[in-house]
Amino acid sequence: MTSKCQRCLILPYFKPEVVDTILDQANVESVLASLGYQLIGKGLRNKGTVCPSCGRDATHCKINVEKKSFICNSPTCGFKGNLFHFLMMAKGVNFPESVAYVAKLMNIDTSDNCWEEVQRRGKIFADAAQFCFNNRSAAIDYFYKRGIRENTLKKAGVGFIEGGRSLVDYLKEKGYEQAELLENRLAYLAPNGSVLNGMYNQVVIPIIDSKRKIIDLYGRNLSDRHQKHFYCLGTRKILGAHLLKRGCKVRLVEGPGDYLACYEMYLNGFTDSIPFCCGKAELFEYQLNELKSFNVSHIEIMFDGDKAGRNGALQAGELIAKQAKIPTTVAVLPDEEDPLSLYAKYKAIPHQEYVTYDEYKWLAVLNEIPKDFLRTYLNREGE
Repeated sequence: MTSKCQRCLILPYFKPEVVDTILDQANVESVLASLGYQLIGKGLRNKGTVCPSCGRDATHCKINVEKKSFICNSPTCGFKGNLFHFLMMAKGVNFPESVAYVAKLMNIDTSDNCWEEVQRRGKIFADAAQFCFNNRSAAIDYFYKRGIRENTLKKAGVGFIEGGRSLVDYLKEKGYEQAELLENRLAYLAPNGSVLNGMYNQVVIPIIDSKRKIIDLYGRNLSDRHQKHFYCLGTRKILGAHLLKRGCKVRLVEGPGDYLACYEMYLNGFTDSIPFCCGKAELFEYQLNELKSFNVSHIEIMFDGDKAGRNGALQAGELIAKQAKIPTTVAVLPDEEDPLSLYAKYKAIPHQEYVTYDEYKWLAVLNEIPKDFLRTYLNREGE
């Protein structure tokens, strides 16, 4: 058994700035649910729950969801604090352990736990994105053929990176070390010892978090002979987080191209649903937590019209139903089409129908049943 002194030595240390970031990104409902607590109340900001200290009900213990703070108004208790203090009492852990628990639950990377490095990483991605944006002519040509206007690309910060070492030289001139470029996959070491651009011949889209900070870069290679999709870090594949607003409607799509098509429709006022790109035909828990933190009012799943997209819509809808209970509909796209391909053809995204997730789930079951069997069964029932 580990002694108290030994245990203290191995506890993680979090700088105040890191603690603030973790608290800011935490989703109160998700954290409390993981502890077996339920938020009660219809208000967007103020909710109630059972006090972890005295056990009084939600009429006494009040939580401000936005500020991540709580107070028990029971005259014999008065326990108050922030989300970490709530967790400390509920789980019987200390402060660093509570911070680490929330960081893990919210999928927040604290491996280096050095805020200066986190800030510098954000700056290096911002500088790289600016370089790519300044050389975006090939990206404009690529997306113009797919119906996306230059103004949309400009607002999304879309750029382009060619081969060679142009980005490497640019970033070195700005004072970045070669080791930093290699670590963040903005450069790679060729077999002959040369240090070249980590991204090459790629359309580049900056991944911006809900605090409007660039946290990663996505690249789409223009040649099918090479890796098609590339993320420098790839830990949080979200496009559209910076557009989220409290109580907004959201449209889930698979790929960055689909995101840009839906973003253009949003900018032009053809839809009030904010595009949110999952990165693939799957909704991850950390992505759903991001949506929950903004109290999203409705989710529309618009995955591709292929088998992977339809299976992904089932998975996403199931996750939402279990963990968020946000009203959800599914757009059924034509076979083998996706939002970008449809937008390129029609300057809109026509679909066969919108159905609720429950309807979509049953339609999927029916589609697996042989048509002859269904026809025979229905004829028999009609007799």
